[in-house]
Amino acid sequence: MKHILMALGALILSSAATAGDFRIKEEDASSLSVEYTGMVDFDDVDKWLSVVEKADGRVIILTINSGGGYAYAGLDLYWALERYPNLITVGGKDYGAWSAAAIMWCAGDLRTLEHGGGQVWFHAG
Repeated sequence: MKHILMALGALILSSAATAGDFRIKEEDASSLSVEYTGMVDFDDVDKWLSVVEKADGRVIILTINSGGGYAYAGLDLYWALERYPNLITVGGKDYGAWSAAAIMWCAGDLRTLEHGGGQVWFHAG
């Protein structure tokens, strides 16, 4: 029974941790610093659009720390991010932008890596 409860707890924690999320870390009069974490999924475009609404034309510095997710959701996010005129995308150092998250990273007007080990990874499969 103990093992079943531990497995159930791990499943609950891992499923909650995988949902993609945009979190505003800092903001001032000219920019918003946003971090994306979790798995790239189809409802992420709606989450992005709420960030865009809050930004109101300011520069968005988007740090991506995600192992990827659904490829087509990554493409949907690419097109949504690409439409924003003031976007800087950053491959994060905590996890980086992998797979579908790397597609998102390509949408930035300026694409860079976080100091201290930021990374972006594509793969063929």
